Amino acid sequence: MEDRQQRIARWSSWADGFLTTGHYVVGGVLATSFAQQQLPGSVAGGLGLVVLVSSIAQQRFRPERTAITAKRIAAQLRRLLRETEDDLSVAAKPPDEVALREAVQRLSRGLTEIELSEVEALSAQSSRSRSTAKIRK
Repeated sequence: MEDRQQRIARWSSWADGFLTTGHYVVGGVLATSFAQQQLPGSVAGGLGLVVLVSSIAQQRFRPERTAITAKRIAAQLRRLLRETEDDLSVAAKPPDEVALREAVQRLSRGLTEIELSEVEALSAQSSRSRSTAKIRK
């Protein structure tokens, strides 16, 4: 799960950088009168579409928020792993079934909390997207 969250964070950070570049750099080039005079209309129109698509994708998918959420979840998973390893090492010497059962239950509760926080974060993002879309209408 941690590896998955780290991959999501990396991909989202990369996507955010790419979309920001498409939005600001290409948009800045198009905004200069020199570029508008020198570029053929079809190229300027194509670059305008790149800016538009980048802006819409960034507003719709919010990759920066996805990256932050994934990094937070990965950190929670690392913390949970460390705590579980500590609990298991204490329960193993000497073997203590009660301590082992408590460690497993704590791990299960921790994973459930992380999964619920991930679902809440995703639903909050999608409800913000829906409310933003309603405002635009």
